[in-house]
Amino acid sequence: MSKPYQYLCLARDAKAGMKDVIVEALDKGDARKKLEAQGLEVRDVLIPTMSTHFLGIQSDPKNLFLTAKHFLEGHQIINKNYPNPGELCKVKLFLLGHSLELGLNAFLLTIPKKYNLGFLRKGINMSHDLEKGMVLVEKEGFLFNNDEKEIILSLNKHYKDGELEYQKMEFESLPWSNIENVCINFLEKIENKIKSN
Repeated sequence: MSKPYQYLCLARDAKAGMKDVIVEALDKGDARKKLEAQGLEVRDVLIPTMSTHFLGIQSDPKNLFLTAKHFLEGHQIINKNYPNPGELCKVKLFLLGHSLELGLNAFLLTIPKKYNLGFLRKGINMSHDLEKGMVLVEKEGFLFNNDEKEIILSLNKHYKDGELEYQKMEFESLPWSNIENVCINFLEKIENKIKSN
């Protein structure tokens, strides 16, 4: 007999609206049947998850925010030891980009009636696109100034398609300290919203 997996599903509940649901099932079809039997309208069944604990961490805005801060701190530690912008530049930029990405997701997940992990991943395919995240966050009332937008867009050119992870990017001059400052300012400004969620 096959061992059941835990599937992350995007489903609609008549009262709560769209939400992430984790279901133990033998395959995607079985996951869909189990949720439909509970009266849920299944929008999508995503790949099996490694653990519900990990998914719970990912879909909780407080945990995502904390992880965003950890990526920022990782950048700061590396930058302290390798202050020249050319040293480990891709690693430092990736850490800042990922910190921003997680912070944007954390902000959006504080509005559960509108956003959930499944929607961010599949519904709008935000993936690693900082620009999409920035646009959504601004629609929800957080405003970046024009300089911050320009800096995020500059970083996003290299971050969203994995250039930083897979060594595709040639070194170029980017506003290093400004990228770090945008990340720090954003996380500081959303911290109260996250904590009050």
